[in-house]
This record gives sequence, structure tokens and C-alpha cells, in this order.
Amino acid sequence: MDLGTVLSVAQTLFASLQCSELKELSSFFGVGYKSQLEDLQETVSTVKAVLQDAEIKQDQLSSEAQLWIQKLKDAVYDADDLLDEFVTLVKQKQLIKGQKLSKNVSLFFSRYNPIKIAHSMSQEVKKIRRKLDAIAKNHSQFGISIDPQPIRRRREETCSYICERSIIGREDDLEELVQLDVESILRKIYASTGQTHEESTIERLQSKLREKLSGSKYLLVLDDVWTENRNHWLKLVEFLLGGQRGSWVVVTTRSHKTAQIVGGGKKYELQGLSKENSWSLFKKIAFGSEQLSPHEDLLKIGREIVEGCASVPLAIRVAGSLLYGQDKSRWISFQEIGLFNFRESQKDIMPILMFSYHQLELPLKSCFTYCALFPKDTVIEKELLISLWLAQGYVVPLDDGQRLEDAVEEYFTILMRRCFFQDVKHDEYGDIISCKIHDLMHDIAQNVAGKKICYKNSVTDIMDREVRHISHVRSTSLQYSFSKTHIRSFLDVGSWYVPVGIDESSLKALVANWRFLRVLDLSRSGIKCLPYSIGELLHLRYLDLSYNGIDVLPQSITKLYNLQTLKLYMCTQLKELPKDLMKLVNLRILDIKACYELSNMPKGLSKLSCLRVLSMFVVDGLKASQKQWFDQLGELKRLNSLKGDLSVRIRFFENASAVKEDIDREGAYLRDKEHLKFIRIDFDGTGIDDEEARRLMEELQPHPNLRG
Repeated sequence: MDLGTVLSVAQTLFASLQCSELKELSSFFGVGYKSQLEDLQETVSTVKAVLQDAEIKQDQLSSEAQLWIQKLKDAVYDADDLLDEFVTLVKQKQLIKGQKLSKNVSLFFSRYNPIKIAHSMSQEVKKIRRKLDAIAKNHSQFGISIDPQPIRRRREETCSYICERSIIGREDDLEELVQLDVESILRKIYASTGQTHEESTIERLQSKLREKLSGSKYLLVLDDVWTENRNHWLKLVEFLLGGQRGSWVVVTTRSHKTAQIVGGGKKYELQGLSKENSWSLFKKIAFGSEQLSPHEDLLKIGREIVEGCASVPLAIRVAGSLLYGQDKSRWISFQEIGLFNFRESQKDIMPILMFSYHQLELPLKSCFTYCALFPKDTVIEKELLISLWLAQGYVVPLDDGQRLEDAVEEYFTILMRRCFFQDVKHDEYGDIISCKIHDLMHDIAQNVAGKKICYKNSVTDIMDREVRHISHVRSTSLQYSFSKTHIRSFLDVGSWYVPVGIDESSLKALVANWRFLRVLDLSRSGIKCLPYSIGELLHLRYLDLSYNGIDVLPQSITKLYNLQTLKLYMCTQLKELPKDLMKLVNLRILDIKACYELSNMPKGLSKLSCLRVLSMFVVDGLKASQKQWFDQLGELKRLNSLKGDLSVRIRFFENASAVKEDIDREGAYLRDKEHLKFIRIDFDGTGIDDEEARRLMEELQPHPNLRG
């Protein structure tokens, strides 16, 4: 039961009720509205206390209590949706203007005329408060108290993180098993068919692989197999029988039953670490270095903890990362609670992992649980993950004054150091670009999320009321009913090479009925245009339209006040961006890389003070005066918070010498962009040779921090 996330939502809801915009509404709507707002604030405070106690006691809750908690969770989500909409409209439409109500407020309650709007908003607040009150008041019959406890918001200490390449105690195992790069082997098998990924259906791929394997000697590795259906295994074996004598299939599994079904030749059972290696691993993680000399008391407790971990590497890693930098009382607590559960469960590691999960701060619990959206063994891009966390509102600063960008980076680091993430990949500069989640950690996320996260190929019937997030496994088409739900995420997690299609009527139904979406991924969906109604998704924070044949975006997209991420990567036919793009004041990421038909950038782009990632900037010289050309470049000059990679395309400008003189006079356009890693400048159709391009680049004065 994911009480951590809903408690985090309740925290966000409580914060929303404190915001100045809602309080200012009372000056127009009067005493009745103000009173309703105060009552709702008090109710939400009670609900928070109920949820806190329920989270502590969740393992002891009866089935009736769990049903009651689910009703409370649904009500909290509904209240959050309502308040988010109110706050958005106040900010977007500037309702308070000289103590006069803007006519635009009627967009929210379109069935009412402006005279009834104040009454309607007050009634909506009253309705949700009564719903919460009615549910929360029954807490005592389920043994749940409402003694509010302060919610911890503790800064993580700098932790010792062991590089994945530092392997302890597996030398003998490496001699038994040939080290293989499974991913590269699979890619070679695909490539050997002579077909591109887009062209190959599963049936054609099987046929090609059978043809390729016939008469050849091969080695196939099937990693982490869980099938316990012998017929499925026999069908696969039949498919593989065409190879030459001496071909091998290596199967790894955590299931003894699967190992029996597979049968075959030699079996090798991976043993736990030796005592010496177990202690070495724990000491390196828990104390930061094998050379340090920690207090004797901690050494004694540590050795008992290691012994209790039964030589299981993941248990040792989790225990060590959890105890790093903690005082003696926390070590004793883990020894008494975490290891007791481990022993009682007959060496099942899950209680230790759950113990580690429960030690997370509330926002971190939400962020980790959300990872259940991704299938097991998925390589998860770090930038994607943190954008999704921000879109769901899970991230709150750990310190006063901390920027959200810094906070979300710290969240990722904490989860990585606590062993919730693994297989971390770095770019050539040492920055983290992706990670995976250990299978058992993924099980924890799925178990905690419950029905809240739905992982489907298609949904043709009405979904469970509890579902809030859907990860869509790419198939040939989107077969969803798109009936009215409170879905907050629709994320594509399928294979990149399998196309997916959504027709115009289905897209309109999605926008009309899934109005509470925070995350919408329509990449590679075959759409050529967006409905104008897209602007009504007031809650939307993340929109991915990559790899589509869109040539123009509707102006209504600039109504998406909350939008933080807009991805248009490889929309190769996109000719222009909306002229009012500067209205997206919360935009953090604008990915327009490989949008080759873009001829210019909209005016006022430099007003987007939250913008952190801009993959491409186009300066158009066609039919533009020299002043207009420099006005465009001036927009880029003022965007000094950009980070990552930036490509600048300068189009159709021939007078290089005049440009150089004006650059000298106007000043350096790139000098203050200290957070950028890489800048590429392309001169398209300009007639400027490489030497002139090099000199112009120097005159623009890129920041010395650039890596390339």
C-alpha cells in the first residue's frame, strides 16, 4: 500500500492551501470562501496525521482498514487535483486584478456564468472538505490515531559509494562463467538478420534468426529467466535446435523450479560471499574505507550485522549504505528490527529491503515507487527520471533556499547511494546518464505501488479507480478506451523500433477524458497534428511528442501554464514554434534537436527564466536585416541558465565581416553560459568557410568551462 506517496501528495496539498494566490481570492470571494479554505486546511492537517499513523501500522491493518485507507487516498488525490486547478487558473489568468474578477475565470466552470463562479468555487472546496472529513473521522475504529508527528526532512550525509567496477569476492565465480555483454550480443543477432528494426515484426525476426542460426555454432545467454511453464521452454528449445553441435545456451535464474524445467547440462549455483569478503564489502560501504578505524562498538555491531546478512551481497550493500554516517542507536535499531525480520523470514532478503525503503524520507519514497512504471531491467535515463519526478510534484527542497534542480539531483544521488539504483552509466565526462533498478528493488516498488501503477499493452475496458499512472508497452496501435479516469501519467516504455499509432478521434478522447494528466508521452505515435483542446490539460507538466510528423503546434499549447518539459526531438517536419511560447513560464526543458525545418525561434524566448535545457537555437538571416539578426542572437545571449548541450544553427547570412564587427561592438554572446558542457555552431547556407566560422566562434566567446 503506497501510503508514502499519498502522504507526500497530502503535504503538497497542504502547501497549496498556504499559497498566496488562493489566500488573495478571499478578498474577492468574501468571508465564506475564506472560511471554507481554512476549514479544508484544518481537515488536511488531520488527514496527514491519520496517514502518518497508518503508514507506521500498515502491516497490521485489516482488509476493512485498507479499504477505508484507499477511500481516503482517493479523496486526497481529488483534493490535490482541485487545488492544483485553482492555483493554476489564478496564476495563469491573473484573476486578482484591481479587486476585479477576470472574465477568463469562466473557463474553469464553463457551465456557469461569471456571477456564479465565486459560489461554485466555494462549493467545490466545501464538497471536498466534507468528503475528507467523512472518511477521516472513522480513523479510531481502525486503531489509527491523529496525533500529528513532524515529518522528517533530513539532509543526507555524503556517502561512500562503491563503483560498480569494484567487485569483491567473485573471482572464483568469474572463472566458472564467461563474462558476456548480453546487450551487445543481442544487438549483433538483430543486425545479422539484415533487416532494420523498423522493418522486423516478431514473426519475421524469428524466421530470420532461425535462418541465421541454422548450421551455425552459437552462444545464447538468457538472463534472469522466470518461466515455470515447461511447454513455453520446450517451444523455445525447438526454435534453437538448428544450430551446429557445440552451440551453447546459458540460462541464469533465481528460481530453483525454473532451473529444473530448463534441465540440460552443467548447473552452477552461485554461493554467498565468504565471511572475509562479506566483512570487506560491508566495511567499505558502512565506514567509507577499509583503512578507517571506526569505534570498537560499531565494529562489533557491524560484524553481527554482516553475519545476520547471511552472505547475501545485496543485503550487505543495503545494510552498509543505510548505516553509513549514522550513530550507534541507528545501528542497534537496524540490528534489532531489520535483521530480526530477515532471520524470521528464513533469510528472505525482502524484509531488509523494505526496512531500507521505510527509512527514506517521504518525497524519496514517492520518487522510488514511481520507478515501478519502468519494466524490469530497463535502462532508465537519469534526465527523464528526474523530469518525471518534478512533473509529479514529488520534489521538495531539503534545505531552505535550495533550488529544485539541486534538490532533484540530490534525490537521485541518495537513492543511488542507498542501493535502490545500480548499473549506473557515465558519459565521457564522468556525469551519470542512466541506471537500472535491481530486480528485487523493482519488486519492492511494485508491491508498494499496488494498483496505482498499471503496466499494460492495452486497456480496452474501464480501468480500476485506483490507477493513477500507466506505462504503455509499445505495440502496433494504442487500444485504450480513454474513458474518464484520474490518470496522472501515460508513459511509453516500449521498444523504440516498434511503431505505435493513435487516430485523431482517440487522441481527442484522451485529451477530453484524461484531464488530470501530469505526464503525457505521445512519442512515435504517428500523429501529424495535435487537437486544439490540448490546451485544456491544465495539470500537464511533461509532454513528449518526439518522432512524429507534426509540422505546426496549436497556439493553445501555450495555455499549458504548468508545462516543464516539451520534447519535440526528431520532429523533422516541424516548421515553427508557437509565437506565444514565452507564456510557458515554467518551462525547464525544450528539446527541439533534429527539427531541421525550424527556420527561427519565437520572440521573447529569453523571458523563460526557468529554462535549463535548450537543445537547439536557430538564428535566421533570410530576409532579415543585420539588426534583426542580432536581435535573435540577443535572445540567446540572455539565456544564461542553460546547461547540457546546445546546437546553434545560423541560417542564410553572408556578410561575415559585418557580423564580426557587430559582435565586437555588442559583446560576447556565449561568455556567461557557464553551465553548458558543449556548444556546436552550424552555418547553414551562409557561404561562410571553416576559417571564418572558427573566427566567428571565437568572437562569440564561449565560456571556458565548455568541454567541447
